[in-house]
Amino acid sequence: RATTGVLLLAKDAEAAGLVSRAFRKRSVTKYYCAVSAGKAKKKQGRVEGDMVRARRGAWKLTREKEDPAKTEYWTAGLGHMCGGGAGGSTPVPRTFILFHPWTGRTHQLRVAAKSMGLPIIADAAYGGGGEAPPRRIFLHAAAMHLDLVEAGLAAGAKEKYLTVFSPPPFDYLWDGDDTDGDKICLPVLRRLLEKSGADFAVLESARLTEEP
Repeated sequence: RATTGVLLLAKDAEAAGLVSRAFRKRSVTKYYCAVSAGKAKKKQGRVEGDMVRARRGAWKLTREKEDPAKTEYWTAGLGHMCGGGAGGSTPVPRTFILFHPWTGRTHQLRVAAKSMGLPIIADAAYGGGGEAPPRRIFLHAAAMHLDLVEAGLAAGAKEKYLTVFSPPPFDYLWDGDDTDGDKICLPVLRRLLEKSGADFAVLESARLTEEP
């Protein structure tokens, strides 16, 4: 898969059914982060619209809203970068994006990023340029918060909620630069999570996480 980060797997069919139902009932909150070689026009906003198939297995957003994909986002500038995933020696703007998807459509966040004018670095299918090592796009599943009681998964569990956090592995964007990328992305992610109004458990997990 092109995306790194948190992945939720069920151990048996019954648990899988409960988890699927939890996603449909929106008892699961997910946050993704990405980096774009572009400059954001807005600090935050919402991308909403129907998605239809385009060429070569890609998808595109339409203005219709019969069954829309819904994504909230927050952005923060990261200055300029050369090399890494930027695709050359000329400095270009870079933007950190926090996504909170309300629906779960194929390529939803990649399409949302393109519609924002901020295609994700290395996402060639949606205008983000060529691939950067290690052959993944700069999109990361950063956090997941699951209400175990509402999902019917609380039996035998010590806690009522399950929260998992994964720091973004974007440090190699700064390869060949004097900047320490490890110490940039995680603080920015924490700040945007606070702006988004993320659940306290998510914020606490992000606060306690060390730099990757």
